[in-house]
Amino acid sequence: MQTYAIATLGCKVNQYEGETLKGQLSQLVPVAFGQPADLYIINTCSVTAEAEAKARQLIGRARRGAPGALVVLTGCWRDVETENLKTLGVDLFFNNSEKQDLLKRLPLKLDTRPAGSTAKASSRTRLVVKVQDGCDESCAYCAIPGFRDRLISRPKAEIVREIDRGVDAGANEVVLTGIHLGKYGVDLSGDPSLTEVINGILDKTSLKRLRLSSIEPQEITDELIGLMASTTRLARHLHIPLQSGSDTILRSMNRRYRSADYLEL
Repeated sequence: MQTYAIATLGCKVNQYEGETLKGQLSQLVPVAFGQPADLYIINTCSVTAEAEAKARQLIGRARRGAPGALVVLTGCWRDVETENLKTLGVDLFFNNSEKQDLLKRLPLKLDTRPAGSTAKASSRTRLVVKVQDGCDESCAYCAIPGFRDRLISRPKAEIVREIDRGVDAGANEVVLTGIHLGKYGVDLSGDPSLTEVINGILDKTSLKRLRLSSIEPQEITDELIGLMASTTRLARHLHIPLQSGSDTILRSMNRRYRSADYLEL
């Protein structure tokens, strides 16, 4: 049988998408990255120079592991338009908007399952579930909007079904994640809120614990805090980014909050 190896760098969204790719490769045999394989997929991140350097190292490991293998780069890659990826040892590149259909584009015969598969859930008690993608902010230091599509939210019913399948497979805890999690629902009919999704998960599944990944301070509502106070199934913990305590620096970063906003929280 054909074999594959996959390596994912970066944020929880990228980790989720990497797991989704694994779930779709059900007809191939997984091997450790760097071991001989027919297919290598490197799910990249360009948020930091360190992540880019790691991606280059992984490309080299893939080529050394199996010189004749198909090496595929996907995800966030800053130099894709200016750098000849062939010289790095990459055969194919797919950006984030193409990632969902990546397997259909490969010159291999694969069993392609729909995106969102939880095939790997059976061995995990904690799952990461992507509920939203894209960012419409313009922070001066961040390149993510150039790598990701417009704001796209998954329907609430689809999220609930995925988590319910995960619970059936043994998951006790789920982390909701997105590129801009607090913007969930702004693109959907009826403008559903993140709190509505949380309520739907708690009402319609037997999940023991739900967590949120990073959320902006201006998107923490009284409704969300009230829900956290009302149930122990929603973790009473928030990861809130604070790039600087200086309003001058925050303004130059084009951040939408100021230091006083944190004091009000």
